[in-house]
Amino acid sequence: MTVLTLAGATLASGALVAVALPGAALEIWLGLAAPLAAAICTHLAIARTHRRDPARLTGVMVRLFAGKFVLFGAYIVLAMTSLPLDAAPFLLSFVAYFAVLHVVEAAHLRRLSAA
Repeated sequence: MTVLTLAGATLASGALVAVALPGAALEIWLGLAAPLAAAICTHLAIARTHRRDPARLTGVMVRLFAGKFVLFGAYIVLAMTSLPLDAAPFLLSFVAYFAVLHVVEAAHLRRLSAA
C-alpha cells in the first residue's frame, strides 16, 4: 500500500463516518489526524530504512514507537483540554484509526520482510 493509498482510504473512511455522524464530525477528524500522520511518517521511515540498511529496522521501529507514545499522549491531552470536544467520539475515533493503521503498518512491514 502506498502512502497516497493509505491517506486516501483513511480520509475517505473519515468522510463517510463524519457524514453519518455530523454531530461528531470534528471529533472524528481530530481522532484520525494524529494516527494518520504517524502512520504516514512511520510508513516512509520504514521504507527508507529498509532500502538503506534493513538491519537497522528494529531500532528505528522502537524509536518510532517511543515517539508515537509520547506524541499521542500529548495530542490527546492537548485536544481534550483546549478544544470543546465530546470525549467519547474523539477517543473512539482515535483508538479505531490507531488500531487499523497499526495493522496496516504491520502488513507493510511483513511485505518488506518477505521481499
